[in-house]
Amino acid sequence: MSETISALAVTNWVNRAATLLEESQAEINRINVFPIADSDTGSNMAHTVRAACEELQSAVDEGTLPEPEDATDVNLPAITALLATGAVKGARGNSGMVLSQVFRALADASAQGPIDAAALVRMLQDAVGFAESTIAAPVEGTILTVLRQAAIGARAAHEAGQGMGAIVDASLDAAREALFDTPNQLEVLAEAGVYDAGGAGFILMLEALKDVLTGKSEGTAMMGSSTREYEAPGGDSASGTHAESHGVPAELELLFFFHGDVDPLREVLASHGDSIVIAPVSEEQAKVHVHTLEAGALLEKAFGLGQVTELRIEVLPSQPGTLATATRRASRPIIALVPGHNEDEKGAVGDSGEGDEQDIFAAVGAVSLDPVASEEQTRTALGQL
Repeated sequence: MSETISALAVTNWVNRAATLLEESQAEINRINVFPIADSDTGSNMAHTVRAACEELQSAVDEGTLPEPEDATDVNLPAITALLATGAVKGARGNSGMVLSQVFRALADASAQGPIDAAALVRMLQDAVGFAESTIAAPVEGTILTVLRQAAIGARAAHEAGQGMGAIVDASLDAAREALFDTPNQLEVLAEAGVYDAGGAGFILMLEALKDVLTGKSEGTAMMGSSTREYEAPGGDSASGTHAESHGVPAELELLFFFHGDVDPLREVLASHGDSIVIAPVSEEQAKVHVHTLEAGALLEKAFGLGQVTELRIEVLPSQPGTLATATRRASRPIIALVPGHNEDEKGAVGDSGEGDEQDIFAAVGAVSLDPVASEEQTRTALGQL
């Protein structure tokens, strides 16, 4: 095994990682319950890595870079810079945003010289620092924990005088152990009987690197080797179920590029949402990710602070929770006027049959109220806000 990662190996690594993530995205989606059970972590990570590959391929197609087989270490800084740009631009979801910082660290490492064992260790350590700086409220038991332990494992092997192959193995082993421990760090994972989805996706990145360095580049991803089914306490497998996370009904996921000073934007994001990730592209450009119930107010302020481009909005699925939880998160109460809502002796917020309008409005955090409700019924409804 070579003691450096060549330009061709980097290209093959990222393509291999994209393939493994695409093959395993359904399984990763299935175990996705944190920070919100929207079942798209696998898809988001696969999209992020594929976007990096496409950015590089575009440069090859345009003739600004040689074909991968003809690339040399002279081309490596340009190759990794394109991969980082593509990953940040194409990043989706919390885990995709974190993954983009691994590419950023790779670009920084290659700009300083060949990617040898010391550079690989430094890259993983820098990736941890970059990821931590992008997340407003880091949580242990996530991809960030798995990434950190991978870096620690790699550093320990390097300090013991091990070569590239042993360092990659040590990093992978440490990452897997960290993944298996995530249910002990996040109750929502233990309740659902799964490991962290983002951490599982990152391990596939390391497996792809090992595949390329050892000459194995064919075959399908084996999710079972990385994310063994977790048995919940008592022996009841809870895999395939979604536990309640800290998400709330009717949140929107916003992804956009922001051109301007991000410091005042951080305050806006913190006051209007959560799951905040800000991944810098340059000193005055960043990719922003946030979950919010107040998309209008947030975007209005963001546009006032700088330039917002490539806006992507997705409706997050309703999560188990109370109406009070949703309304506490919203700055304005949401009231749905439903004519005839109080017929058949139903109260303003009374129990209704399956499929009733109240179920629909409650799912987005609204209180259903008949326009002709009595004063007492109105007070009962408003008491829920």
